[in-house]
Amino acid sequence: MILQKRDIGIDIMKFFAVLLIMNSHADIMYAKYPSLATGGTIGNVMFFFCSGFTLFLKPMTGLGGFTDWYKRRLNRILPTLLAFLIFGFAVISPCRVFFFGEGDVLINDFIDFKSFFHIFVDNGWFITCILAYYVLIYFLGSYFNKHLTILLIVYFVLVIVWFFVTPHPANYDLYNNHAGGGITWIMWFMYMLLGALAGSGRLKSNISSVTSFVLVLLSIALFYGLYIYSKTPNRIWLQVFSLIPLFGVGYFSHRLFNGQLFRRIYKNSVGHAIIRVIGGLCLETYLVHFYVFNDLLNNIFPANIVILFVASFIMAYFLRCLARFISQTFNDKPYDWKSIFSVY
Repeated sequence: MILQKRDIGIDIMKFFAVLLIMNSHADIMYAKYPSLATGGTIGNVMFFFCSGFTLFLKPMTGLGGFTDWYKRRLNRILPTLLAFLIFGFAVISPCRVFFFGEGDVLINDFIDFKSFFHIFVDNGWFITCILAYYVLIYFLGSYFNKHLTILLIVYFVLVIVWFFVTPHPANYDLYNNHAGGGITWIMWFMYMLLGALAGSGRLKSNISSVTSFVLVLLSIALFYGLYIYSKTPNRIWLQVFSLIPLFGVGYFSHRLFNGQLFRRIYKNSVGHAIIRVIGGLCLETYLVHFYVFNDLLNNIFPANIVILFVASFIMAYFLRCLARFISQTFNDKPYDWKSIFSVY
């Protein structure tokens, strides 16, 4: 049964966030059409918007203080990281040996601790980001809750200033520089704040689904237009202004996905299951799909895209089962096997 208290728009945003982020890393699978491997920035905006939204559905205060609040956040992430370490040895590396003849890649990542931690400033950069963002969002939500709009504006201005006072190489790309840290790790917090404003009920509107759809398309077009136009050394400064239409992508997507069309899809039993399963595997899918994507099936394009996406979801599901098992192992309650193997 679908719970009425769930925000349908958030579930659907998570679903699209997973697909878009995965697609942006699928260039190896697109053969002659690598430009189709895009959408990661849109997916990141949706992901951080959803994170801020869900955190602000209830007040930060009265939850046992920061340490207990942060512990609950860690309880979702740390077991998954430990499970990923085990899963890499037990499943991913053996699969790479069998299918691709590449058995050393992931094993070496974990044996060499420097390489292991590099995963979380490169492929898994968002984990480091969100762990830091949790600290900041708790502080702002507890002590400056009534001033989030002003804080968002101030934060955006500071990001702009940071961008202009920082030197950039001729080939600089604002959205593909995560391993370099700096502004790339800082800017996504704006969309978490935007989600927090929506989750706290301060961004309500009555715009129709049609209007929301048009505004989402317009925001995406403006983003890509500015981004593509700025891909020359003398126009790099324009990249930072492409952050503006991404606010529209986050907010209007949430409004669109709460509209009647997507509500009908969500209430359909098949549509509901697909959305909840894929959206619920967000963290796990992000961790494993890098090791699943390959070019061995490119001769059956575009079927290879579907096959390897599904393979990623299957691996992500088993990773989550292992993470839930680990999480339950470290509490004093009996194992809840139904919860461990639940698909969502």
